[in-house]
Parts: sequence; C-alpha cells; structure tokens
Amino acid sequence: MKKNIIAIAFLWFISVFMHAEDMYKKIFGKYIDKDYVCYDFVVHNPTFYAAEYYYPKVKELKNKVILCKNSSYWINDAGYKLWSDSEIPYTSYTYYHFDAYGHIYRVDRLGIDKNDLIYNKWTCFYTLTENQYIETFIDEIKKKEEKTVYDMIMSDESLSLYRKDYDYAYQYEYKPGIITYSEFRNDVLERQTICEYKDNSFISSMVWYTGNQGELSQKIEYENGQRIKESRPLPDGEAVYIYDIDSKLCKYQETRNGKTRDGSCYREEFTYSTLGYISSKREAPAETVDGNYTVINYILLYKNDEIWKKYFADVQKK
Repeated sequence: MKKNIIAIAFLWFISVFMHAEDMYKKIFGKYIDKDYVCYDFVVHNPTFYAAEYYYPKVKELKNKVILCKNSSYWINDAGYKLWSDSEIPYTSYTYYHFDAYGHIYRVDRLGIDKNDLIYNKWTCFYTLTENQYIETFIDEIKKKEEKTVYDMIMSDESLSLYRKDYDYAYQYEYKPGIITYSEFRNDVLERQTICEYKDNSFISSMVWYTGNQGELSQKIEYENGQRIKESRPLPDGEAVYIYDIDSKLCKYQETRNGKTRDGSCYREEFTYSTLGYISSKREAPAETVDGNYTVINYILLYKNDEIWKKYFADVQKK
C-alpha cells in the first residue's frame, strides 16, 4: 500500500512538472520558428526576444542565474576616468534567474559605486498564466510596485500580448520567423520594432509611422548574438556601421549625395561561453584614448552570490 502511494505521488509530481513545462510550448510553441537556435529560450521568455538575449542552450541554464556585470566608463580629453560624471568607480549588476523550465522568472538590477552608494535598485517578476503574461516591477529606490498585465490574443497565424494604458497601447506579436513590438497612441500606430530571425541570424528594424506611412530609422543585423552591421538612412544618403569580427573594429561608412567617406569608430571584442552565449564584451575607442569604454561580463552562477544576498534576498513579490 505504501509503495502504491509513493508511486501515485511520483506520477502526480511528474504530471504537474510536465503540465508546467507544456504551458509555455502549448501557448507559444507553434508561433516561434523551431529552426531558430534560441527557440527554447524565446518560447519560455517571450518578452526577452531581443538579440542581446542569445542563449542557444537554455536547457543548461535551468535553476541557475546569469549575472551581467557592467563597469562601463569614459575617459575625457583631459585623461580623467569617469563613471556617470563621477571619478568614483561605478558598477551595475543584473541577475537573471532561470527556473526549472528555462523561464526567467525574476530579474534584479543594482547600480552601486565603490562607497556603497546605490544609484538604482529594482526587481521585476515575470509570470505566465493560461491567458495573460504579467510583469511585476518593484522599485526599491522609489518604494513602489507596478504590475503590467498583457492579455493574450491568439489566431491560427499569430499570437499577441496586448495591453492598454490610457491613451497608449503596446503589443508583442509572434509569428514563425518574425516578432513585432508595436506602440500605439489613441489606437494609431506610432512605432514598431520588427525582428526577423532564422537559424543563428537576427535582424532588428525600427520603423516610425506618420499616418499610415512607415519610415525606417534603424536596422541592425546580428549573427550568434553579435552585432555585425548597423545602418540608418540620412536625408541625403545612408550611414552604415560594419563590425569586422577579424579586426575587432567597428568601421563607419557614410554616403551623402553619392560621396562616401570611411572611418573607424571603436574596437569591439566578444568571447563566448561553452554554452554558446556571449560571456564578455569589450568596447574601446579605436584611434584615441578618450572616449567611451564598456566592460561587460556574463557570469554563470549556480547559486546567488554575496552581493545578491545582501541587496535582494528580502525582496519578494506581494
């Protein structure tokens, strides 16, 4: 009898586990291109679709945390190293918490200098139900909590997450091979970010609308989560940034009235982890000392570190 009870309990646990796992794929699965290298990640994290969230092996991140540590700074023309207009080093920490299904259920962000002065501190929880996607944002500095609820609208061709906020409306639309984020005012389309993806490539285009007429303002192309080309139209031509993987240089080309000029903007270097995601990013001026510097490290944590425990352990969703 006891063995039967244990067996039934085990089967119940498995059924609950499988139901929770299936909820994401049941809702989003057919609307995401299965050939996309980050299919499992996007299915379980529908609002984290941007190219910067490149996790081709999300199954290996289950029940783990990705820490993004950013210590960007700039050096002025007098040679001073500055962080946010201060000479005191400043670092931001962003923690992405993955659950047992590869869903990011919580993000914590902290900006702090070496004297423990906090510039920002917030937490956002992400929850999926059978007909809604809910984001609960807690700002520890302003001492406020806000809940954003997206309703699901499904058809045979697409799925949308939609919310309305007074005169404004926001919508994520998912179709195989394309994700579109739209912003409306008084039900009139104002702006769209259109993301086309396939295999390991990703193209993001930003379009602004006047009336029914859309105008491309920026287009960025990625491979394996790394930006390789960026272009934007000019009144009399086009500006193009090419990211050369071999030389690590971002090269700029501007065409105006049929005339072209070239130049180097900055140096950009990436490294990848064994799980396929970008593990570090370095940006620095290409030809001068003064300019902006970006130093970002993505660190895989098997448990929360001491910084998280100190600043976020007591933050809970109400």
